[in-house]
Amino acid sequence: AGHGKTRFLISLMKLLLEQDDNIAIQWFAFEDPSDKIMRCFASSEILVTEKILSGKGGNKINEEEIKMFKEYMERFRKYDIEFVTDSKFINQVNGMFQSFCRKRPNSLNICIIDNILLLEDSSNDRDDIIAKEIVKMRIATNGLIIPIHHFNDDQMDKDQKKAAYRPRIVHLKGRESYRRACTQIVLINKPGAYPDLVAEYRGLEDIFKHLFIIEVAKNRDGE
Repeated sequence: AGHGKTRFLISLMKLLLEQDDNIAIQWFAFEDPSDKIMRCFASSEILVTEKILSGKGGNKINEEEIKMFKEYMERFRKYDIEFVTDSKFINQVNGMFQSFCRKRPNSLNICIIDNILLLEDSSNDRDDIIAKEIVKMRIATNGLIIPIHHFNDDQMDKDQKKAAYRPRIVHLKGRESYRRACTQIVLINKPGAYPDLVAEYRGLEDIFKHLFIIEVAKNRDGE
């Protein structure tokens, strides 16, 4: 939690949308409201944090920043992004994304599920059901499906400090079915989130604060 998964994904989608007019995204935002996600898109453009853009804590942006924000929102509205914020079962996500894709036969269609822990379903086979349905979605739509997930508690165990808390594929929360179902798995590591690790590197605190490590832990398509 708090490692910047959604922000990292936003930065990737922003690059894609700016470089290709043929991108269409159905974004299941179970964790953050859509207006916050839109402010995150804008913040890197204006170089003002999302929190300041939201006006929280009495923060205000100046007239120039307001102008830049409005101009960016005009650009953003031209992107083909559909946000879904109410809770869904995975089969509902599947049906909605298939419908989304049928309306856009010539687009690169992307389904973002943020995050799969917040999908409805409390059955014992929940993980297996979700993993199988994601595979069905991929086959039926030929779309890019990006589920955001979390690590289990073992990843933060104190014994992990000697490995700098580096996550491994076995640290994915839930059953092994998630590991099998995905074509690629990208692990995100933010070493600065571990105070006991940072404490061992005196004088490098500022580097740790900004260090962000992305590791491709699985890739069926090759290197």
